[in-house]
Amino acid sequence: MAQFTMVLRGTSAAIFREGSNLHIRSFPTTSGPVDIVYATRLIKRSPEVSIPGQLWVEVQGEGADINRILAPFGNAGMAFLPLLSVSANAHVGDIDVELAFDSTPDIEQRQYFQQYVAPERDILAPARPIDVVATQALLNAIKSNTEQTRIGRAASQYRAALESWHLGQSIESIAHLWMALEALTPVERKIQMTQKGAANTTELATMLGVDIKDLDPSIRRQFLLEGDEESYWKAKQVSDGFEHGFADYDQLWQLSKSVRQQVARSVRKAILRLSGIEKQVFDKLTGPGYAKPMGTNSLAQYLRGILQGRGANLAAPGSKYPFVKWNPQVKKMLLNPAGQYDVEWEHKLSPQLAEGIKFTPGKLEIMEKT
Repeated sequence: MAQFTMVLRGTSAAIFREGSNLHIRSFPTTSGPVDIVYATRLIKRSPEVSIPGQLWVEVQGEGADINRILAPFGNAGMAFLPLLSVSANAHVGDIDVELAFDSTPDIEQRQYFQQYVAPERDILAPARPIDVVATQALLNAIKSNTEQTRIGRAASQYRAALESWHLGQSIESIAHLWMALEALTPVERKIQMTQKGAANTTELATMLGVDIKDLDPSIRRQFLLEGDEESYWKAKQVSDGFEHGFADYDQLWQLSKSVRQQVARSVRKAILRLSGIEKQVFDKLTGPGYAKPMGTNSLAQYLRGILQGRGANLAAPGSKYPFVKWNPQVKKMLLNPAGQYDVEWEHKLSPQLAEGIKFTPGKLEIMEKT
C-alpha cells in the first residue's frame, strides 16, 4: 500500500481565517481511512491586502493504486461541505479534484494525476469566517446522533438552497428548503413522541389535536417552522407549484422571495437543534454573526454622476455610447477580530466622451448583490 495525497478546491463564501483549518481524522472510505484538512488560501496582493481565495481540501490516506483512490478520496473531501455551509450559514460551492499523487516517503518513482481546473482568481466577494471550534462541535454532535443520515440530508438541501441564494432564484431556494423540512420531519416527530410520552403516531396526533393524516404537516408547521403559519403555507404553495408546474412563475417568485429569509432561518435552526449540539454552540451559530444567509453573490459597484454639455452625440469618436473607464482597486483589506473585512478602495475614472461633454462623478456605491 502506498501513501497518497489528493488536493481539491472550489469557491466558497465560508472561509477559514489565516492559519486555521478543520482537520478530520480517520474518515472511513472504501480505500481505507483518510485524513481531511479544509482551509482557505489567502491571496496576498500586498502586506495590507489579503483576499480570501478558494476553499482548499487536502485528503491523505493509503491505497493500492492511484486510479483506485480517486473516487473514494474525492467523495471524502466533498462529504463535509454541507456541514461547513450550515455552520457558517454561507454558500460552499462544488469542489474539483485538481491533484493526486503518491506521497510515500523515500521512493523514486511516483504515480501522478492532475485535472485542469480554472486558475484561482482574486476577485473580491462577500465572505464569512468559519468558527472552527463550533463547527467541530457540530460535526461531533451529528456523528453521534442516531438520526445523522436524515440530518445530513437536510444539511445537503440547505447547502443547495444557498447555491441559489441570489436575485431571481428564490423559488429554487424554497424548493430545497422544503426538501430539508421533509428530511427533518421524522426526526422531529420522534422527538415529540419522546417528549410527550406518546406510544405511537396516532397518540401523538391526538395530543397535538390534529388528524393522523395532518400529523407531519403539523410537525413541520408547529415545530420546524416555529409556528409561522404564513411561511408554512407560502413555502408549501411554492414547493408544490414548482414541482408540479400548476402555478404561474411570477406568482411563485413573489411568494418565495417574501418568505425565503424566514424559512431558511427556521430550517437552519432546526438542523442545528436536532443535531444535538450544546446550547452555547447553538446560540453562537444562530447569533448575529451567522444569522443572515450568505449566498453566491458577488459585490456590485455602482457609479452615478452627471453628463454635462450640449450635443446630440455624447460618445467619444469610434464609440456608440458615453462610457467611463473604471478601475476600482483595493488599497487595504484585512480581516478584523469581529470576522468582517476592513476595506479601503481607490477608484480611477477616465471618461470616454465626445468633445464638449464632461462627466461629474456623484455617488459611488458598493454592495452585495441579493
